[in-house]
Amino acid sequence: MRKYHRAAGFAVVEVLLVVSVLVTIGAAGYLAFTHTHKAKEARPPADWLVYKSTHSPIQFFYPKTWQLKPVSLSGKPNYYLEDVRLTGPNAFGLEFTLENAHTPPPQIWSCQLPPAKKDITINSTYQMVLTDQGSISMLAVDPKLSIADDFACGSLINVSPSGKLFKFSGSYMTNNAPAQSIETLAAQPEVQIAKSIFASLSNK
Repeated sequence: MRKYHRAAGFAVVEVLLVVSVLVTIGAAGYLAFTHTHKAKEARPPADWLVYKSTHSPIQFFYPKTWQLKPVSLSGKPNYYLEDVRLTGPNAFGLEFTLENAHTPPPQIWSCQLPPAKKDITINSTYQMVLTDQGSISMLAVDPKLSIADDFACGSLINVSPSGKLFKFSGSYMTNNAPAQSIETLAAQPEVQIAKSIFASLSNK
């Protein structure tokens, strides 16, 4: 009887070991799959062009059909380091600026009341903020030390590893842009592309 109980005990232990190994292998496989899947999702199309910051490790990709132009820093505050504008279809544009750390001067914004807004997850680091004023912005999920440059207008500044600040925002660049709800704005093809541009940004 003792031998029988001992054998049964060993059998139970062996079964538990096998189950444990299978669970471990399954979990590892799942993590590897999700990591690879996310990496594939974040990879921009092969024909997209790349913009590399000259003052920081930041870079991002954009469609070759979108026009990228540097914006003159003449007349801007001396903390501005870079300013580039991307123009896409339907007079939709994105603007990326890089700045030295600074304290925004006190001023009165034309859109003081915080607009209705919606946050859309881009990845674990950033989200896209849409407002009912037709603007979009890229904002760090955990914006430590970020400075709200003109939050009421939907634009925010994020921190780069080098201690500099960057802002990435966009809107329709026309005075007679049709009013639209946040849901309608989010569904526009150019806004979906803007989300992919935001997702391609590397900050390392």
